[in-house]
Amino acid sequence: MPLIVLLVLVVGGIAGIAVLLHIIGLSKAKVFDQESARAAWLREWPQAPVQDIDLSQDHCVALIQSTHGPGLVWAMGADSAARLAKAVKISQHERGLFVSLNSFDAPRIKANLSPQQVNTWRGVLMEPEQ
Repeated sequence: MPLIVLLVLVVGGIAGIAVLLHIIGLSKAKVFDQESARAAWLREWPQAPVQDIDLSQDHCVALIQSTHGPGLVWAMGADSAARLAKAVKISQHERGLFVSLNSFDAPRIKANLSPQQVNTWRGVLMEPEQ
């Protein structure tokens, strides 16, 4: 088989799969409610029980207050990720905060927040460790 034909088949196949996943709705970002955010946190941090949960306005990010300190749960496509928020850097954007974790696998999380939530999240995430 000529290389150009193989290239067209591979690119066409990948594009077809992407279009099919989008059409059937599997490309939508995950959204959280209180219980799904708790479950996502406990799946990665079972040793750190949840004390409080605050969801972002679009429900794609959750601020978790656990027995091990604050953490974040966020949507990664149709799945979720959770990290403890230690040594974070925070910057503001027009609709909320960017949170940069000290982790190469989660460089920056965008949280769409109300003005009140911006202050709350900033206070929780920037608390000095005890």
